[in-house]
Amino acid sequence: RLVTKAMARQAARRARMAALAADTAQPAPVDVLVLDGDDATRAELVRLLGRFGFHVHEALDVRQAERFAELAPFAAAFLDIRLDDSDGGAGIALCERLHRPVRGGPSTAVVLMSPRLRP
Repeated sequence: RLVTKAMARQAARRARMAALAADTAQPAPVDVLVLDGDDATRAELVRLLGRFGFHVHEALDVRQAERFAELAPFAAAFLDIRLDDSDGGAGIALCERLHRPVRGGPSTAVVLMSPRLRP
């Protein structure tokens, strides 16, 4: 699985822009969620996003990500696209829940990641 610095920079820029485009009366959220079952990939993405000033919440599975999502809104969520392999649809439900605006605020930018190098 390959997560390049350029990919992380581009995703971080998009998340920042989405946060800035939100209602300026409220401070822009800087929290992001990373859900990936692969320890090395998750650690690299967390490190790169941290360098851009994001407060990163790491989740190992969909249930843990759901618990994080209940506590605070996220500017962006980086999710392994293979979520739905064995979770009975919980990964798709998580994507929908994260992308739905909370309390009139901005929706979370959902970035789906794949371990494949080709489409």
